[in-house]
Amino acid sequence: MRPEIAAGTFVNMEHGDYPGQLICCPEHEAVYSFTPYGGREHWMYWVPDISVDDFLTHTLQGKMTFDLTGVTYTYNFDTGAIIEDGPDVGWKTAQNYEAYSGGVIGTFGHGWWVAYDYTTPSPEAYHQRDLDIDSLLGEQTFVQGSIRYTATDWHQHDIKVDVTPEPASCLLLGTALLGLVDRRIARTKRQ
Repeated sequence: MRPEIAAGTFVNMEHGDYPGQLICCPEHEAVYSFTPYGGREHWMYWVPDISVDDFLTHTLQGKMTFDLTGVTYTYNFDTGAIIEDGPDVGWKTAQNYEAYSGGVIGTFGHGWWVAYDYTTPSPEAYHQRDLDIDSLLGEQTFVQGSIRYTATDWHQHDIKVDVTPEPASCLLLGTALLGLVDRRIARTKRQ
């Protein structure tokens, strides 16, 4: 976990093309099974002034939303499908957290799996990666991570990252949600 979150010194998108800004290139959300393996977006949170025991009596949930062709989607963990977003869909109980500095710190991530059928680098694999990114993420304008928790009332916090393709600095990739969404589902949703 990143202690800078609790200290207030965390730099958003520190390893991206736009450090300190909430902007990413499509390639930052794409992973694949050959070198250099791509990248994922990670949302990190810190809930201060709570112990893990108290934290576990609250409901803490996270979700990721994104847009494709002007429609906002999320992931349904129960059915394994990409679905249209709504206030009560796409939430998953937090599972990756630990006690830190008088609170609870945690993370969750998102990535699109591209060039799905390739496991070794080759000109064909890189070409398919670029086609996949262009075909899906070329139309995406944002990705958002959200957490919500409750003792009695829901409290929700969102971080929205703009996806900004730039030919000079960004590859164009895309296809199915990392390890979770079948390639056919993503293509069906894209049409």
